[in-house]
Amino acid sequence: VTLSIIGMIVSLVLGSFVVDRYYTKFFTPNFFSAPPDLESTIKEVQQSTVVVTCGESQGTGWAIDLGPVVADADFQLKIKEDLYPYSVITNHHVIEECENNADGVKVSIGTVNYVSSLFTFDRKNDLAIVATKARVPELEISPRPEPGWWSMALGSPFGLEKSVSTGNVMNVTSDGYVISSAPVNPGNSGGPLVNSLGQVMGTNTAFLKGYQSVNIASDVDLLCRK
Repeated sequence: VTLSIIGMIVSLVLGSFVVDRYYTKFFTPNFFSAPPDLESTIKEVQQSTVVVTCGESQGTGWAIDLGPVVADADFQLKIKEDLYPYSVITNHHVIEECENNADGVKVSIGTVNYVSSLFTFDRKNDLAIVATKARVPELEISPRPEPGWWSMALGSPFGLEKSVSTGNVMNVTSDGYVISSAPVNPGNSGGPLVNSLGQVMGTNTAFLKGYQSVNIASDVDLLCRK
């Protein structure tokens, strides 16, 4: 009987080990490879991207759940949160002309325009938050990326809404920028740079002229540094 019990325990331990190895192999995210269902990942992230315009400036934005404003926030910000309950991240240089005309910022999806307003901005890190009535699925935030991770940039280059390009994370700088080989062009600014799970690693900010496929994205952590 004792041997049978020992044998049963050994079997359970070995079985648990095999299950753990199987789970680790097949269910642990592989950030270095493209998603198994690339089509679904593209469609899900596209649903969360919008076009952001301010005067003649046009860029991209992505939806995020920032939660309620803090209790000691400015009264006008609290009013704005009630009027425009959803949040979109974009670049400051996209909405720069609307700093003194917050309601001049527009958010659109296809041919539908949504009432929106500039909520706040950060010139130094080239980021801005637009409050909007456009309700789209929020994107999740990525763990800190590493060189070699698969990457995908989404945006509206030259007005071509929800365009997609792919590459890899080339490096992550100490001052909060993700360097990727996913190509971007004018109009991509403010769009998300996502990993293989569709999680946002950064906000597409710039590309290096004269260098092929070098994209600079602001690390998501920069949103919390002001």
